[in-house]
Amino acid sequence: VSVSGRPDFFVTSDSGAHAWQVWIPPNAPSETVAVRATTDAGVLALATYNVRSRAETRIQLRKTAGDSQTGAPAAALPQALRIRATDDAGNPVAGLPVRWTASPGAAIFTAEQATNELGEAQARLRMPSGESVALATAEAGRQVTTFSARASRFVLANFPRLTDTMGNDTMLAASASILRYWQNRGELGTSGGTADVAALRQFLKTACGADSSGAQSCDGFVSLPGSSEEFVNLWRLGSFVRASLKVIPVEPDVTAVRDLVAQGTPVLLAVPAGASSRFLAAIGVEPDGRLTVYDAAPGAGIAWDGRIAAAVALAPGETSASGVIVRSADALTITPAAGPCGRGIEWPVSGGVLRQQACASDAYEYQIELAGGISRAQVSDLVSAGQTQIDGGTALTWSITRTGPMLQIAPQTIRFESNSVVNAASFKPGIAPATIAAAYGAGLARAGAETRIEIAGKPAVVLAALPFQVNFVLPEVPPGEHVIRIVSPSGSLERNILIDSQAPAVFMVDARRGAVLNIDGSLNGPTNPARRGSAVSIYGTGFGENDPVVALINGRSVPVTYAGAAPDFMGLTQVNVALPETLPPDLTLPLVLRQAARDTPPIELAVD
Repeated sequence: VSVSGRPDFFVTSDSGAHAWQVWIPPNAPSETVAVRATTDAGVLALATYNVRSRAETRIQLRKTAGDSQTGAPAAALPQALRIRATDDAGNPVAGLPVRWTASPGAAIFTAEQATNELGEAQARLRMPSGESVALATAEAGRQVTTFSARASRFVLANFPRLTDTMGNDTMLAASASILRYWQNRGELGTSGGTADVAALRQFLKTACGADSSGAQSCDGFVSLPGSSEEFVNLWRLGSFVRASLKVIPVEPDVTAVRDLVAQGTPVLLAVPAGASSRFLAAIGVEPDGRLTVYDAAPGAGIAWDGRIAAAVALAPGETSASGVIVRSADALTITPAAGPCGRGIEWPVSGGVLRQQACASDAYEYQIELAGGISRAQVSDLVSAGQTQIDGGTALTWSITRTGPMLQIAPQTIRFESNSVVNAASFKPGIAPATIAAAYGAGLARAGAETRIEIAGKPAVVLAALPFQVNFVLPEVPPGEHVIRIVSPSGSLERNILIDSQAPAVFMVDARRGAVLNIDGSLNGPTNPARRGSAVSIYGTGFGENDPVVALINGRSVPVTYAGAAPDFMGLTQVNVALPETLPPDLTLPLVLRQAARDTPPIELAVD
């Protein structure tokens, strides 16, 4: 096969057909590309295709979303600004640079600098801090389009203003007002009735369940361990409205709160008031960008000027079917075995700071780390009401596991099994000397403390240590069965593992592409293919030193010019592969590395 401007290549086809993909770079010049195919039998086929440069293409740029919005002063517009670029035939133009600008006082943020495969790009606009008109422009392909938006004072319409007539619980009153606001809009249910202070107080008092020992416990109201001052357990409010309320901790910053309110979501604020906190509901934005708040306290109406200690959005949405909440006076970290945890909340209370963190994860196991010298905390189950008190002296690391409907809470101990020590590139069994490996278990690490690993009595180099995973480099030990010993703040444990002479695997960047760099150091991919006649570098681990590495591209052996240690990174193997000019090009060629009859899983290689 001959392609004008490219080296010839050869293919063998059992079906009599051959197809391949070609990447046209955004800066390609105008040209007519000729394709000529001949066979051993003398059969000839000819074809051409035309490439038209950007300079010769008439770009059409149009707005597809975000124009003519109204937003709150100094807040982000609710909807992103979006454009679409097409050529004069209506085809999307991908990879087109886009320049976004905003009028004075307004600001563009999180802007996409080039069009995607659909020819689209978008940006967010923050309005000026005053009632005015703001403009934003998008420039691409010598075309310009302009968006307009108006900034004006914003207040949530018909926000209920409930008060606590039986006391001065501003948190309860502000929370009830927010729930009633959503109920009035038909976006929250009324399974517990229409929200008011008295009804919500009674509901929370009866939010009871079983603790980890099976004894009855109530956690509708919570307090700092050792304090009598009570606060609403925000995560129990969902049951009052048919379990359809999301509790979203927000950065305690005026800008973050203003953006949420401008999108129609009231935010519960905690502001310092003496030794404790006073709670407000942020419900609007003033012309100068200040927050409009509702204060349910007696004699309210004053202007607040101070920091926000904590901010929480209460909004419609499905709550998690699992997870836990941890409260403590000490700085705390909760890590699930799977999935991330939400942002923590801290607000001043009498006697200290109440710290709360919810982990709405489907994980079956969590590790809690407390920073204080005395381990005191409370753990609630998101599945059912009820809380368990941790009061374990100097034990600062705790394990939470779920056995059926019950939580089991105990000081953290180390745990891992032989088959949980795997290759860090493939995440499958198979490790060799100098391999980068991963061990999965529990109690493997704690922040600020050391985790050590030995294999056959030799120290391994620990690269990263997390509670449920530790990555390390195996020392040079002979193949065979050896003892691995892991020592963490939660104890020490030994297991027998099998070490092979080779266990080759390639690190992955996604489900199909491996860690492959082109000759210029850029990541190989369909929009950045390697040129035939150049070379690529492939990164993996588990390769032995004594056996040669073979590279196969689409089943064809290609030259390996180097296979050995990658510079400046222990345990990492670099394999340099030359791409023959006669190699058939494609953007998804299967690549396999072979050593001692062991193949790595195939990855996709893009070759032009």
